[in-house]
Amino acid sequence: MNVVGIHKEEIIEKIGKYFNLHSLTLEDILNIYQRSELEEFEDYIFIVLKDLKFEENGNLIDVNQISIVIKGNYIITFSEKIQTSLIILLNI
Repeated sequence: MNVVGIHKEEIIEKIGKYFNLHSLTLEDILNIYQRSELEEFEDYIFIVLKDLKFEENGNLIDVNQISIVIKGNYIITFSEKIQTSLIILLNI
């Protein structure tokens, strides 16, 4: 599942409730200034990454946070906007 638009807090909360995600995980998903991290919970793994987009001359032009929850047979990604690297990573 790929959730684009983390400003939609009510959707994030519903997903968190459905998948029984810790409230601190939800806070980290909603905080776009969260540092990269990997955290293991009892029944899921939570990862925060930064996706960096550069111009051909090497100038940084965009930073997007990608939060990933791996739980059982599910991979749930959260980002403010879809990024090419996420599409490549998930092969979608």
